[in-house]
Amino acid sequence: MKRFLSSLVVVLFTGAFYAADFNVDGISYNIVTLSELTCEVTFHCSGTNLVLPNTVTYKGREFTVLGIGDYAFNTSDIETVVIGDRLQYIGREAFHSCLKLKSVTIPASVTKIGEEAFYGCDELKELILEDTSVPLSGKLSDITSITRVTPFWCDKINKLYIGRPISSNLMVDAYNWSIQQLTIGDLVTEFSDKYLLENEYSTLGSLRTLTIGAGLHLVPYFHEGDNIRSIYVRTKKPQMSAGFNEGTFVMATLYVPKGTKALYEQADVWKNFWEIQEYDFEGIGDEEGGNEPYVPDFYANAVQYRVLDWDARTCEVMKAQIAGEVRIPGQVNYNGLTFDVLGIGEEAFRSSAITSLVIENGPTYIGSHGAAASNLKNIVIPPSVTTISDWCFAVCTGLQTVTIQDGTELLDWPGSEDMFSNDSHPFRSTTPTVLYLGRNCNPKILTGTGFSSLEELTIGNAVTTWVTMTLGSLLKLTIGEGLGSIPQLPYATKLKEIHLTSIVPQPAGGFADKAYTDATLYVPFGSKLAYQNDPVWGKFWNIVESDSPLAIESIKDVNPGTTSVYTPSGIKTDNSSKGIQILRQGNRTIKIIRK
Repeated sequence: MKRFLSSLVVVLFTGAFYAADFNVDGISYNIVTLSELTCEVTFHCSGTNLVLPNTVTYKGREFTVLGIGDYAFNTSDIETVVIGDRLQYIGREAFHSCLKLKSVTIPASVTKIGEEAFYGCDELKELILEDTSVPLSGKLSDITSITRVTPFWCDKINKLYIGRPISSNLMVDAYNWSIQQLTIGDLVTEFSDKYLLENEYSTLGSLRTLTIGAGLHLVPYFHEGDNIRSIYVRTKKPQMSAGFNEGTFVMATLYVPKGTKALYEQADVWKNFWEIQEYDFEGIGDEEGGNEPYVPDFYANAVQYRVLDWDARTCEVMKAQIAGEVRIPGQVNYNGLTFDVLGIGEEAFRSSAITSLVIENGPTYIGSHGAAASNLKNIVIPPSVTTISDWCFAVCTGLQTVTIQDGTELLDWPGSEDMFSNDSHPFRSTTPTVLYLGRNCNPKILTGTGFSSLEELTIGNAVTTWVTMTLGSLLKLTIGEGLGSIPQLPYATKLKEIHLTSIVPQPAGGFADKAYTDATLYVPFGSKLAYQNDPVWGKFWNIVESDSPLAIESIKDVNPGTTSVYTPSGIKTDNSSKGIQILRQGNRTIKIIRK
């Protein structure tokens, strides 16, 4: 009763003591230090799928978000949350009784979690503590009637990834009998059962898959391990072990890195396993059972990565349940090492709650079902990506904008031989309304049903070939000057604007009669007469001279922070060119200079 009354008092007075200073995008903030422009997330936030940023802008000032304050999401309907990778703490009861929250990733930057932070999150099934050597501490409740109330008290977690040292106050009192898959990351050097088990009556009786990182000096004794069926070790040199139950030696299969089976068969404790098999240490596994572990090699910014080649320092994105905007970098840092991100693996974000996927320059491929997420609204594909796979963005029913950035390499889809097949099309069952096409693509990518609902299409100057598309919903069309010819567009009957960048009229197959009467044709200054005398373009009733739209507004730069140089007609050039130049910064700042 005392605990109930205490909680009731908190709820009744929360509104008075935790009124927000400002709100941005449904997230409430309190100012911590005005002079330093710092703030924290505060009570009461709204929304179901939220991304908590590292910085937030309010009234033209950029604030640094230090952490998540007390009670911020208390009893809310939040389903997914992405915590910024520079936030430092999670406050008391911050996610208390969030009954719909299913998965949480704690970034490496967070060092403290308040008491009862995730207490009563009945549907919380997956907890990921990202990789770092900095310890993560959890505070005990100060309620005297209950001796030990910790951040994850009474949570029924199924999958637990511990990528860093943790305090004994963090996980104790969680329903650890519910854990089925436990992974101890490579950066954890010391681990004891006291971190998970409060006393001799606690149990890990549901544990079926255990992965042991290479950093552990001593593998602890795991109580009640008779249900363990798979144990993966990630070091070629057998670690010291405190032992396992006899039932574990008989029932579990011990998986060891390739070439090390003989060593483990002779090592103390490990030699007691009845079945020892080798597995590909650098491979991805099958969650339903196989001979490789379905766990990442490391986490960074809530994204899971698997190492493809440790010596070459290469990796790829692997399956992750994540929400909001996701940026895939060209390189990622782990344990002091820099890895090149080669691509996005199969099903990496399938069925996740991501809303925007921005791939920075570097990755070269997107695997099958790589971003098949129904909430996905925006996709940015850089010039480094040269291959997309079957069903890559399939069933992204909320997709609105696709940006294929400027580049010289062909974007290929080595899919169905039938050009018009929809069975395995990368954009199957999608309906984006805006497409920026900045380079040549395999014709099969554009001829599927994925782009039948386009309302705005921009073809960049680097595109030299373009196939006929249905385009029955198209309202605005912009055509770069690189096209040798423009195919016939008889079904584009709703066109209202056509913007051309070439001073010399390009050969065109023709348009629907309604387009000639209803659409305005915008042409570069000084070229109107040439277009009026063209046998196709001259049919337009309304021809207007204007600035090239590709020169300033529509150029898609690859990386923020870079400077791209263009001619007035939108052709990318270098700084040595004479005459008028347009400089476009990665932050969208534009300068016009004369040389």
